[in-house]
Amino acid sequence: ERTDPVALPELSPWRRPLYRARRQISALPTTAMEQLTRYPLSCVLSYLSETEGTSLLITNKRYARQVLPLFRQAPSNLVVNGQKAPNRHRFLVMPVQDATILLERLNTRRLCQRQKKTSSEASDPLYTRCYTTAELARLECQERPNGLRIPTRVPCLLRFFNAAERAFWREQQVNGAGGGVTLLASYPRSGNTLVRTLLEKTTGLVTGSDTRPNRNLSRELAERHDLVGEGICSHDNPSADTDDSIASFVQMMTPFIKTHWPERVGCRTFRANRVILIVRNPYDAMDSYWNMNATCSHTKTVTDQVYQQFATFYEGLIRNEIDIWMKFHHYWCHTIQKETSPIPLLVIRFEDLITQPAVELQKMLQFSNVGSSDSQTLDQAWLDRIDQVVEGNRIDRLGSYQPRCQDMESSSAATTAPTAKQTAHVSIGKSLAKGRYTMEMLDYIHQTCATHARERYDNVNYLQKFGYDIQEQDFPKNFSSSDDSDTSTPNRALGFSSSATSSRAR
Repeated sequence: ERTDPVALPELSPWRRPLYRARRQISALPTTAMEQLTRYPLSCVLSYLSETEGTSLLITNKRYARQVLPLFRQAPSNLVVNGQKAPNRHRFLVMPVQDATILLERLNTRRLCQRQKKTSSEASDPLYTRCYTTAELARLECQERPNGLRIPTRVPCLLRFFNAAERAFWREQQVNGAGGGVTLLASYPRSGNTLVRTLLEKTTGLVTGSDTRPNRNLSRELAERHDLVGEGICSHDNPSADTDDSIASFVQMMTPFIKTHWPERVGCRTFRANRVILIVRNPYDAMDSYWNMNATCSHTKTVTDQVYQQFATFYEGLIRNEIDIWMKFHHYWCHTIQKETSPIPLLVIRFEDLITQPAVELQKMLQFSNVGSSDSQTLDQAWLDRIDQVVEGNRIDRLGSYQPRCQDMESSSAATTAPTAKQTAHVSIGKSLAKGRYTMEMLDYIHQTCATHARERYDNVNYLQKFGYDIQEQDFPKNFSSSDDSDTSTPNRALGFSSSATSSRAR
């Protein structure tokens, strides 16, 4: 920014910086304009007249081919002198911002917040030098001779893979010691965002998603909940003269990618090497899915009056979604495992994650080989990092998606923060406690799961397999054990190994 005073006309305060930028735009050399990324360029174009903006774009080959079509308006039926009117353009700020820009803004906010709380950090020589936030995110991490860097601060600055990390990750896969992409697969509203938040806080790596970044829900995650990797799932512009598997590693940005496939189709197709399947009881998952559709938000909840007003529609959604819930988990647990090369699978239950996040985080890092090149062990440095992130299993360490319930409001005034163990069981099965399901609806859910298990799924009832059967397993009371060593249904009862060793050997 210019430090010398600039005479400004009588403009509203929010337009003055824009006017200053417009006055200086003519002084920018051509090379500087060509170095602008998409979002800053769109800001410049949005304050130019249509003639000026079009002139700027059509006189530059790169802009004319890559940028000009982004601002084309829908074709009109206007006919002038017997000919159809030409294409028109309107230059507005791009509604979808680059993930790199969102990441830089997020890291800047975190850095400022940390320096306000810690005076020693503000005087640290590391932060007084002219480093970018991307460089600081790597310099803050502890270097390891045979693995990825480990963040040392909470909250840490996030980063994408750089060239050296991409090369290491490719070497890991070539040697059969890990590498590649780990899918975070889940039925909607099953805790995928919570898993992404915990992985980002632990590893310092941005997690991706195969959803379109311009969706309202995706923008909410990126802008309000700091998940800036929305839409980051493919390896763009692979070289035409290289093998696909090699080219994918050249452009790889993150090792974790969220997906709801096959429940819904993502925006791109990409390769993956292993799957972490995140499971949640269907009662809470379907009820949360209803709230997300009704409010177009991840965190808002409709009132009881809305439930009563749309009771018929709500029941119809539940009857439809329980079938989809069964199909989804049968695909990942059975169908895909029957292929010639079955993909390694790790099952993580949402109920276990909010009860003992440190244990489940350790399983996920060990399974994805982020914490160690040896799938049987996890380095002590990563174990210490997990303890640092989920300090005392505090519920306020779990990110934007804390388990919410009515009883939590009365306990918010307590002097000490409640632990995950103390509040998780109140959150488990909360839709049942609130009376969202009638006895007829619950009977239909259990009968449908039992019937589909006999007729479609080789006698596998996934409601019972994951410990969510109310009639046979007394859910959710089977998750309310006070003994830390025996919480809920044991993992071995799931029928899937929770260890990375067995999953990789499969």
